[in-house]
Amino acid sequence: MPNTEALARRIAEIRARFLEALPQRLDEIDALAAGLAPLPAGDETGGRDGIAALHRIVHNIAGIAPTLGLPRIGGEALAIDRALVPAAREGEALTEADIARVRAAAAALRAAFDD
Repeated sequence: MPNTEALARRIAEIRARFLEALPQRLDEIDALAAGLAPLPAGDETGGRDGIAALHRIVHNIAGIAPTLGLPRIGGEALAIDRALVPAAREGEALTEADIARVRAAAAALRAAFDD
């Protein structure tokens, strides 16, 4: 049976490192979200690189944050993830409405961290 105190300490260490790195990730999210522009379905001009980078960052946050006891941060990251999945994974169009949802969720993610 694992030592629960040691496990709790290890999780606390991981959480502290995660929270220490999160401001830089939030800055990256803000920059990438600010740079989003509408794209038609199937666009192959390289405009999807920013979408893919943003999706990768928020997908990772959405996955680990709840595990570390940060469900609000994870939920806000998941909202961005879900808004980007069609464009990031399936090559669908990225609309102004999608971009507005991403930017609003990015602001909510930062607010969740600041709280």
